Amino acid sequence: MPGKEGRAADEKKEATIAHLRSWILKYVEQNTAGSPTDERVKWTHIRYCDIALYLQKSYQAEVETDCIKRILYANGYRKRKPAKTLATGASPDRSEQFRIIGFLVALFMMMEENPIISIDTKKKEVLGTLTRNEAVLTKGEEPPGGV
Repeated sequence: MPGKEGRAADEKKEATIAHLRSWILKYVEQNTAGSPTDERVKWTHIRYCDIALYLQKSYQAEVETDCIKRILYANGYRKRKPAKTLATGASPDRSEQFRIIGFLVALFMMMEENPIISIDTKKKEVLGTLTRNEAVLTKGEEPPGGV
């Protein structure tokens, strides 16, 4: 059973962790974006080392990134890679594309033992402005297309 000094040290440690938790969550919340369709899905672009630098500059607190990871994990944040998709919007050739597909379907349906549509896949390509080789912190359910 710990003595008075041990209890005092434990209480001080718990108070320090509570301060760290509030500082970290406040900073992350200020730098958090969210899904326009699901308020439970949120993410942030900041990294663990960015948070450690913020704590050092703002509160003169030297905090290891592992400690920051544990605090964020305990509060529901996870690392995930963002989906790399663009909104396609309306294409001026959309009707023409479906007209051609419809023609090919009809043509192949008239032939015997031919597939209606054969889809070939190819290697994934970098998507220009969507290229991001690191995961982001998310909170809530996984965003559509996220890994």
